[in-house]
Amino acid sequence: MSEISVSEVLQLLQIEPSASAAIRGAIQSEDPKAFQAAFVKAIRTPQKRFLRRYRTKPLLALWSVNDVELSSRERELAASITAAATDARPERTHGANRRKTPAASRMNEILAAWLADQAGPIGVWESVAVAEILLRHADRLIPDALIRSLAALQQAWNQFEHPEAPDPALSGWDASIRYLMETGEARWCHGLLLGVLTGSRDQAQHGGAVLQKSLMECSEEDGTVTGSLISQLLPWISSLTRSAVWSRVFRQSQWDRDAQKRFKRVVERASLLLLADGQLFGTALEPLPEDSWEPFPVTRSATVLRVAARRAGLKTDAAERQLIRATDQDQVRLRRRSRVRTASGRLSGGHRGGGGSGGKRIAPSVQSDPSHVAILRSGFGSADDVLLAEWDSTEPFVGLAVGGWPVVEGVWDAELQLNGRAADLTNTWECTCWFHDEEVSFVELEAEQKEVVSRTRQLMLAPQDQFAVLVESFSAVDANAELQLRSTLKLNAAVEQDAHCLTREVQLFRSGQTIRSFPLWLEDDRIQHALGGFRVNTDQQLILEAAGRGGVTTAVVFDWHPKRTLLPADWNRLTVAEARQNMSPREAAAFRLRVGSHQLMLYRSLRPPTVSRSVMGLHTNDETIYGRVLKTGIVSSLVSVDPNPNPESGSDG
Repeated sequence: MSEISVSEVLQLLQIEPSASAAIRGAIQSEDPKAFQAAFVKAIRTPQKRFLRRYRTKPLLALWSVNDVELSSRERELAASITAAATDARPERTHGANRRKTPAASRMNEILAAWLADQAGPIGVWESVAVAEILLRHADRLIPDALIRSLAALQQAWNQFEHPEAPDPALSGWDASIRYLMETGEARWCHGLLLGVLTGSRDQAQHGGAVLQKSLMECSEEDGTVTGSLISQLLPWISSLTRSAVWSRVFRQSQWDRDAQKRFKRVVERASLLLLADGQLFGTALEPLPEDSWEPFPVTRSATVLRVAARRAGLKTDAAERQLIRATDQDQVRLRRRSRVRTASGRLSGGHRGGGGSGGKRIAPSVQSDPSHVAILRSGFGSADDVLLAEWDSTEPFVGLAVGGWPVVEGVWDAELQLNGRAADLTNTWECTCWFHDEEVSFVELEAEQKEVVSRTRQLMLAPQDQFAVLVESFSAVDANAELQLRSTLKLNAAVEQDAHCLTREVQLFRSGQTIRSFPLWLEDDRIQHALGGFRVNTDQQLILEAAGRGGVTTAVVFDWHPKRTLLPADWNRLTVAEARQNMSPREAAAFRLRVGSHQLMLYRSLRPPTVSRSVMGLHTNDETIYGRVLKTGIVSSLVSVDPNPNPESGSDG
């Protein structure tokens, strides 16, 4: 297209009779300057609205520069835009506080280089980026760059009209986001901008319908997104948010009121995954291909959510919006000064938050059966603790963030040997119990296939006492089967570890905090022989090994309370009896942990009892009991799971 004159390109633009008389007249007279003046006049109001809010901000398209695989031309464009945003030094105008954006000549150079290389189809990312450049700088571009760029966007519009839907079995890591951007965001934004040439923005509605469909199908009514989307949550929200920005400046709604309410709830739920570094927990799990490019600088999730919260209509005093703002501002403060640790070992850049207004501390935890996800959070502060579980796959993802920093983050994998042979653990999961109050949040997952072995996982977060529990149980159909279990928890790359010299405790260190981890199924004394192991390997994995006949249970307690960091700890397995008979590992398991004066008891029933069972002086028919052991020896229950709950009682446990 660069080989023909700009006047010829002007004639090739697809113009409808309903376009403004000024635009049609400029094309008929082959006057590029008159066309630019008419185009700028047509988008002046949306442009002013956009620049009023985002004049000094980098291109919003840069949010997704790492989310789809880019062509070499797109990479050069992204590098030029990134360099322009980084190198620009805005100057004050006439002593006022208003600042100029990067020089228009720089944008002309960027577009000229991009237009000079038009080999191959136009990529979706570059089409979104160029559309935003035109919206920002149409009045300061040279007519040649403006007209040729509009012609390229019209070409992209036709190209994205009928893209092929990605095959879930064959598509790559970026296929779903690319498809959403092609069929939804790009067609919506291009339709609004190119509507100036057609005199109508009806074509944009096709993109708006795709955006609304994606929003409604990928989230529940309360805003919880499907578990399989967690790893791609930020790219997905970024595309929806940019579209909402264009909707706002052009005063065209891309979805109906129900979808707008859903978008608000999605942003509220997404904010619960924010960590102290400004990123969303669990969203850094999609690795780039080995032969991929060097990624561009990553935009913080809090920056995207701050724009999303405004477009979603969250109130300024809403706890979720305050969390987003605090997380984003904490990062600004951390960049301006060196990190200073507080007396509790936490970074001064973050803060712990309560659970809402009124001073009542209720942890903002959520769980969804249809979405296969649970978010257990200790509060609305940027330095709060988060326990995340997602079971929309064969092996659930588990993440634990302490003080706003990820410690455990990855798939909770397991390998089981039954009588010396590897057992097939390919399975689907369901949430069989969910409990949440001021003291703890608890979720129980159960594998649906039970022909050979029953498998259960339990996760609990105690936000006030600052500890978490992960328990996994296997109970074989064959009571005499020999079980050997090896499961792994992936530690964050920044976590350091040290094994205790006397006990089997492993201490984890992250951002000035100490997280003590206790393997309750093993003897606490290292000198004693144990059927299993607990260690961190060279791949930054926490290895849990156990063996048993008929069944096996592992239980790990993570404790990060600052007042218990240096206190002595001991633990042991407890005897569970039924009708004066000790229960086997296939039938039940129980453990006790003591850290200083803080004592915890965990009990799991793997097979239904015929009469009440006794453990540590407690007689119970419950399936699960987690409780504190008081100084009097009485167990004060934190969680108790009834094997036959009353559906009318309203208790999920």
